Amino acid sequence: LSLTSLNEKQRLATEKNDCFKEELNELNSRLNALKQIQSNYEWLPEGIRNFILQNKGQGVLGTFSDFISVPEGYERAVETALGDTLKWILVDESSQAITAINSLKQDSIGRGTFISIKDERINTDIYKSTGDMKSLFDIVQIEKIRSNIIERTLKKVFLVSTLDQALEARKGANDNSSYITTDGD
Repeated sequence: LSLTSLNEKQRLATEKNDCFKEELNELNSRLNALKQIQSNYEWLPEGIRNFILQNKGQGVLGTFSDFISVPEGYERAVETALGDTLKWILVDESSQAITAINSLKQDSIGRGTFISIKDERINTDIYKSTGDMKSLFDIVQIEKIRSNIIERTLKKVFLVSTLDQALEARKGANDNSSYITTDGD
């Protein structure tokens, strides 16, 4: 190899490195912005967002989405399957849900779905993954909390390969399970 060709290789490698650094900076910036949006609940209506931020740690635990982690590749399916459930506001006790609803109503700042994590009446054993169907419970990670309501919600949604498989599974189901493909169909 000649000095000229080595210099050219070095120049190309430096350019490539610079491009990677720029892309990394852009990705880090986007990630930080998304973390900020998530931690400040900027994706919620203003009244609900402010209510959560003001009351977090005082019986208000956060939203359903705060307590799950979705593996890469399953985001669309989980978001489609859970929809507004991701916005549910989790509280310690049922009485706190009533207080929160009354507070929102009194201040006319919005509406929300409040769920107590201490509802132990929920039987989560009726939903089981079978064959080539997996429940979201077997895919999604529950974080920082133990809650039957989160478990049940995830266990009753099954990931299937095709819509035909979903229709076939639905024929044999006698509960309120739902089925979704990885693409969110």
